[in-house]
Amino acid sequence: MEQPTQIVLERDGRLVLTWDGGDVTEMGADLLRRSCPCAVCKESGDGWVFPTARIRTIEQAGAYGLRILFEGHESGIFGYDYLRSLGTGRSEQPY
Repeated sequence: MEQPTQIVLERDGRLVLTWDGGDVTEMGADLLRRSCPCAVCKESGDGWVFPTARIRTIEQAGAYGLRILFEGHESGIFGYDYLRSLGTGRSEQPY
């Protein structure tokens, strides 16, 4: 599993990951909140809308990924492979 070389939570709420070789992956807070892999969110199904999703902070979850703490929700641990698959390259619109 590849780990990012840089992890930045931008002021506008975007999570930006830079990978070895210079690839950049960007994700907006709304996409991340809708894609939460925790058991509660997975059981509830698709269709949730979080127009005001805000990330309070992010924490490393060992070598596996990131724990993303949203306002009102703190259960999701996002693996790096999953994050890379969710995001878009810097040249595309991330949200």
